[in-house]
Amino acid sequence: PEALMWVPRVLISRDPDGTTTLALSVSVDPRPTTTDGPARTVADAFALISSAGIRPCPSPLLPGTTMIEVPSASEWKALVAHTTEQIARGRFDKAVLARQLRITSPWGYDLASVLGSLRDTQPGSTVFAVSAYGHAFVGATPERLVGLRGGRAESMSLAASMPRGATPAEDACLRAALLQDDKSRREQRIVTATLRHAFDQVCHTVTVPDEPHVLDLPNLRHLHTRIVGEIADPETASVLDLVERLHPTPAVGGHPRHAALEWVRDAEPFDRGWYAGPVGWMNDEQEGEFAVAIRSAHVQDETATLYAGCGIVAGSDPEAELEETRLKFRPMLNALAIPLSERAPYRQSR
Repeated sequence: PEALMWVPRVLISRDPDGTTTLALSVSVDPRPTTTDGPARTVADAFALISSAGIRPCPSPLLPGTTMIEVPSASEWKALVAHTTEQIARGRFDKAVLARQLRITSPWGYDLASVLGSLRDTQPGSTVFAVSAYGHAFVGATPERLVGLRGGRAESMSLAASMPRGATPAEDACLRAALLQDDKSRREQRIVTATLRHAFDQVCHTVTVPDEPHVLDLPNLRHLHTRIVGEIADPETASVLDLVERLHPTPAVGGHPRHAALEWVRDAEPFDRGWYAGPVGWMNDEQEGEFAVAIRSAHVQDETATLYAGCGIVAGSDPEAELEETRLKFRPMLNALAIPLSERAPYRQSR
């Protein structure tokens, strides 16, 4: 569906201090003919807790696994070049294009195993999974959209990418290079300015550092700026109000929003589905936390469709943007137990 929300029947939460809380939601019906809802919910919760910690081992790459890039490498590079032409003509300043990597395995995928791998290998990211109607949407995203607690709102401007180095010295050089790269700074500045403007509409104070920081991830790094605001009227602002104002940010759509999204809809050869959409939770006080569902995959039966996007601005190099998408596929490839050194050969889309 376009969107999905639910009240959890069994909710297990753990605070930073290690306190764990189990909350059960039941529907009470006074009619004696109804099933005992509370007892069934308690039994379900007990079964979940009893099975916690059991994680199937990932399966090795099996013969017959296929991977198809959509669009193909040549089509993608042509699309990036065409997009930079539109930028030069003044149609928009930035557009975020996405690619798919469609992997079909003869044995399918185990969601618990994928989640366990993402939690183990992607520290600092928000790991999520939604399973419904025979589909699953899963990922580990480093990008926070917005959080709201006690009248205090927080977001982050995340843009530009660079790989990690193989040695500490190489890693330090790449880190410095990202901070000094003009194209990366321009790309991230667009996101920061847009988020700050949205916060200015609902906050009486907004704090934004003058310079970005570098967010280091296991195989990538990005420019990152934390944005904090004090809500002017907490009684009338909910976390969903903020989500509506912010999504899609220039980090996943582009800038100006309308012109960039119009181009993306026409240019991309597939429907993004839930990719890059908001994923998170809210409580009965309308506070909560939402992330941006990037570094993700849609899983159905034996096919997993991975997504990766790149922000295209003036000066973007098609070959570099191609390699960036392949780098962004890696966390999900690892979680799906597709060894990078032995992965099945890419096939091009027709």
